[in-house]
Amino acid sequence: MLKARVIKPSKSAWSAPVIMIPKKDGTKRMCIDYRKLNAVTKQVNWPLPVINYDIFDQLIGSKWFSALDLKSGLPYGLKNAPVDFSGIMHQVLGNLNFVEIYLDDITVHSKTFDEHLSHLEIVFKKLREENLKINAEKCTWCAQSLKILGHIVSKNDISMDPAKIEAIKNRVAREIE
Repeated sequence: MLKARVIKPSKSAWSAPVIMIPKKDGTKRMCIDYRKLNAVTKQVNWPLPVINYDIFDQLIGSKWFSALDLKSGLPYGLKNAPVDFSGIMHQVLGNLNFVEIYLDDITVHSKTFDEHLSHLEIVFKKLREENLKINAEKCTWCAQSLKILGHIVSKNDISMDPAKIEAIKNRVAREIE
């Protein structure tokens, strides 16, 4: 990991234990236990967008959607990681009116297919300039409907994801039994 510049030598008084967890595809995920560091870290706040108003309202009128996933984007477990990541993503993409950001969910939306390709090109350029890499296997490209934040968005509708509704029904049924 030193060679790959994922980590570097440190003389910090703080450290955190690391374990490697196997993933379904056979690769491994590095997990870090930040509990001790989080206990002494001051909480930083960042205003999260209101999903219905700040995000879904912006999608109205769009007919083409892409959901982007970044490689090594949001580091899990560190207290201020979501805030820091959101801040970085808003610095990089926040001025684009065809991009919606919610933590590590990045949605590109457009009215026409040609416009969508142009929007994706702009996003790719900005991400490349910041050395942010896309995990293409986890992205959804040029779709006319898209699952986003527990909803399904299309050119005509924004509705609750039926799988989420079913999960709620099943949980309620189990609690009643």
